Amino acid sequence: MVNILAKKRKITKKIKKKYEKITRIDKAKNYVCNYSDKPLTNAEILALNKGLSFIPTPAPPTERDLINDWKRLARSMRLKLMFANKPTRHRHPFKNDSTFTPCTSDSVGLENYLYSTRIELEKLAISVANGPRAKSNVTSRQRAALKSLSSRNDIVINKADKGSMTIIRSRQEYVTEGERQLLKSGNYEPISHDMTDELSLDIHKVLLEMLDLGEIDNCTFNYLDPLQGNTHTAELYHLAKVHKALTELGTFNSRPIISGCGTPNERISEFLEFFQRPLALLQSTNVRDTTDLLCRLESLIIPKNAILLVGDILSMYTNIPHNTANDLLKISFEENENFDYGFKRPSTQSLLKLAKLVFECNYFKFNGKHYRQTCGLAMGSRASVSGSDIVVHHIEKQLLQKYTKQLLLFLRFRDDVFAIFCGSQKECNMFVHDANSLHKSIQFNFEISNSKVNFLDVEIFKGERFQRSGILDCKTFFKPTNKFQYLHRESAHPPGVFKALIKGELLRYARNTNSESDFKTQVHQFKGRLVNRGYCSAAFDKISAEINHNHRSEYLNKNVKDKGNPPLVFVTTYSPYVQDKLPELLRKHWPQIKNSSKLNGLFTEPPIVSYKRNTNIGDDLVRAKLKPESKLC
Repeated sequence: MVNILAKKRKITKKIKKKYEKITRIDKAKNYVCNYSDKPLTNAEILALNKGLSFIPTPAPPTERDLINDWKRLARSMRLKLMFANKPTRHRHPFKNDSTFTPCTSDSVGLENYLYSTRIELEKLAISVANGPRAKSNVTSRQRAALKSLSSRNDIVINKADKGSMTIIRSRQEYVTEGERQLLKSGNYEPISHDMTDELSLDIHKVLLEMLDLGEIDNCTFNYLDPLQGNTHTAELYHLAKVHKALTELGTFNSRPIISGCGTPNERISEFLEFFQRPLALLQSTNVRDTTDLLCRLESLIIPKNAILLVGDILSMYTNIPHNTANDLLKISFEENENFDYGFKRPSTQSLLKLAKLVFECNYFKFNGKHYRQTCGLAMGSRASVSGSDIVVHHIEKQLLQKYTKQLLLFLRFRDDVFAIFCGSQKECNMFVHDANSLHKSIQFNFEISNSKVNFLDVEIFKGERFQRSGILDCKTFFKPTNKFQYLHRESAHPPGVFKALIKGELLRYARNTNSESDFKTQVHQFKGRLVNRGYCSAAFDKISAEINHNHRSEYLNKNVKDKGNPPLVFVTTYSPYVQDKLPELLRKHWPQIKNSSKLNGLFTEPPIVSYKRNTNIGDDLVRAKLKPESKLC
């Protein structure tokens, strides 16, 4: 009888274990969407379920790692002492990082502290190397699955354009869609060879002219000149818009993005953006973020019959003609010639030369072939952001002047528009028609409603508050395709990251939602989604208790932090092996600093620990550059 019961329990345990595994895989498929014709193993699905930002448990830090981190701390402390009695200067915005490292200082207290701390770090490295290993947050099968996925070239893994989920596409579909974007849109053309070297020389010549004219200094020239560093050709990649219909070729409509990191015009794009951005922020229609939007709505009483409009500019970046961009940038720079940037501004002519090199010399590769963008501003270039804002604002000003009486509010964030229209439906339809008649390349797709619209991450509607006071109601908006693949709790991130994720999201809900009941509903739903990602319910409750919806007005007011005297920072790669030991170790010999009157006034607090992250899953699996296709023997 005992044996029969034992066998039954054993069978029940096996069935339960199998059921739990099936449940885990079903849950994982909610976050991982395989649109390719290549099946994934259960181990691969469970590994990708953790998310592209997930960090597998790393190996313990070596002595070399910790000593290199110590060297950076020692350098910063010695430099601070060296320049203590010299007047502070504003940091040059375009200057290569200094590599100067003082050997030692003449302060016995500082050198004793640094030496003692180094010894402690060496001891810690030896202790960790000989100690027990941390429990791995991925199984051996999942590690093998990730290694296998990283070597595959028949599929492409990346995130969706919107919806926070991991998607897998076949290489063939990915390449077909990329070539469709490049060859059928009319915004790109193939070129015969790599133009990187020629572009570097052209940029170098313009920068030399600006240096000779005294428009930039040597520091800026050395920072911007592509011939003084290693540059490479940009790569085009694209993100699938899984929330939209398929193309005529059966591929996903995608958002093309050009990865311009390390390209010849990356830094001149940064330089141009420095002078464009303040001008874009001056625009009356500019809305900086959701909080800025909400602050404007909170003080706005609107008529009961007001019409709400939201719209987006179709393919804004890639549809702005180069000549239009150059003409309107010229007008903007000339109108704001006396604007105070706190830094010497080059002539309008020179800025336009740089703009031409950024916007019209956009060379890149896709699938081993070279292309040039013939129309539009490159998505992925820094200067494209404010550049497009300036161009579109000059165009939309004509619309604002014509409908001054009817437009109670007109705001734009990049290519998204929100407006409150006080007029008849016929006038509103005419407004939409006129908006699409301003420029043949800049076309608006408007949604008109008398009750509610979605703009940015907010649902704006005429609810209870509106009926009482005439102020629009709002609450946090989630796209239907959002899978909520939050950072998994088992990821090897510092504990503060998880707390910041929860608190930051709760603050967003509190700011975005004027109704306390709606806020509580969203918090409850958020808690359930986090529990599915491995978070502890009790830890969530403790953090959520810190957020009080009654303080919403305080959350809407951005508090500018006083930077004051920057703290000493010990920067290291996060490791669960040393996270609890480092702060105490850095404080252990601090009395040697505190007991010196000279050092105590300069170094008021011990170093704080700041963590860099380890390699995550996305670093290994996601690439802008396609892997070479396998050749058949």
